[in-house]
Amino acid sequence: MNQREQLTAMRVIARGFACLRMLVLLLAFGLLSPIVHAGEDMSAPKLLVFIGRLAEVRELKTDCGKGCWNFDSGYQLRYSVLQTLSGDTSGGEESFHFFGHYGLPSFTHYDTALLFVFKDEKTSVMARYLAFPVARTIDRGWAFCGDPYPEDLSRSNRPAFHRVEFDEPVVPSSITAGYREDVSWSGWIEGMKPGRKRCRKAALVDDLAAYFQSRAEPGYNRVYLFSDPE
Repeated sequence: MNQREQLTAMRVIARGFACLRMLVLLLAFGLLSPIVHAGEDMSAPKLLVFIGRLAEVRELKTDCGKGCWNFDSGYQLRYSVLQTLSGDTSGGEESFHFFGHYGLPSFTHYDTALLFVFKDEKTSVMARYLAFPVARTIDRGWAFCGDPYPEDLSRSNRPAFHRVEFDEPVVPSSITAGYREDVSWSGWIEGMKPGRKRCRKAALVDDLAAYFQSRAEPGYNRVYLFSDPE
């Protein structure tokens, strides 16, 4: 075999390895992704929007296997449904997964929250970076104290803020009290500190749901990044 034939053979072998690597990555993505499964509908799971009270936190294993990089922490969160704003909640409770790098998300340190959850027959995951601690107001509504909208959003495109008085002071969750000793806990959300009874700049849950519902994206489910197989 001359030098030219050797180079041709080496190129063929290299292309074969590249195709094999791509095939393995696609197979891994199809098996591990909460959204994509071979031979199934490629559309996202249905979105549920509801107000819930935290009932349970259960830690999950974060190992995603070979060919991927996993998250540092994972949890199954169970909430009692207090009010459904969009979608079909299956009953009095909803459970979903959350995976991240910094421990429990901030909204879990409050008793009640507005939640955006993507759900299908095989999985249930929180929408990416989308949940707000909320409290009941004296007019029997729900509100978040603070500005949750993007910084570059103009006032004309942003829902109006309201002055509200909460029915009871903002309540921290007793279920996640032990996690607040973790060094990764970032502290209370500005505007929603425990004990707050009044708010001059509050976003109502109906406005939050209407604004963020069309912008919600399914969150991660165990896999942070896919890597080349070894």
